[in-house]
Amino acid sequence: MNVINMIIGVSRELIDKPNISHLKLHKLAYITYGMSIYATGKQVMEPFLAWQYGPIHEPTWVKYSYLGSDLIKDHGCKCESVLVRKVWNHFGDWTDVQLSIFCRDYAWSMARLRGQKYVSDQDLVSTWRKHML
Repeated sequence: MNVINMIIGVSRELIDKPNISHLKLHKLAYITYGMSIYATGKQVMEPFLAWQYGPIHEPTWVKYSYLGSDLIKDHGCKCESVLVRKVWNHFGDWTDVQLSIFCRDYAWSMARLRGQKYVSDQDLVSTWRKHML
């Protein structure tokens, strides 16, 4: 869960208090995962489940779902990833709702339509190709 801990860590760099919900963490992680698959073809973490209301990272769900809408109190770790920083700099100010809408993308929609358990890496590449043009 190194990427997860880096996202939490970078979220606390400027504001040293809890400021990220587990929902926002899932969505920022999904964006990081998708951008990594698009740019390098490499998975930076486990694939995302295609749940009814959006993509979910199962280990993160197991660890933080008990919080509900409360903020994560963990401190995370020092962010050494350029990609995680780019995602945070671009999407960090987005609300949970804005991120949830953004993450209900082509890749997630196709997984739901096909009845797949996981969002396809190939569909994520297609999704991010459209975003990057």
